[in-house]
Amino acid sequence: MDTKTAATMIRKRIKSECKTLSVTMDRGTAYGWLNVRGSGFCGEFTKDELAALKRLNMNQPGGNFYGLQPSEVTHWGERLVVSPKATYTALTHDWD
Repeated sequence: MDTKTAATMIRKRIKSECKTLSVTMDRGTAYGWLNVRGSGFCGEFTKDELAALKRLNMNQPGGNFYGLQPSEVTHWGERLVVSPKATYTALTHDWD
């Protein structure tokens, strides 16, 4: 699955959970990065938006964004759309 197709599928799946989330893909040098932002002040997530992300196992958004790097976009495309009922662990970052 190519990046553009995966990004389109991810966007549709996230929007099906919560229509107020903004899902965009970067262009140029940052092509392939997918950004999810909330509808609150400065892109902050509302409680409903955070709940929707949690249902999708996207558990660790930043204060006002959830970013997927290009190598994760294809994984999430397959995880959210191709086999959404399979058991997956969320991609998490160990900051400690």
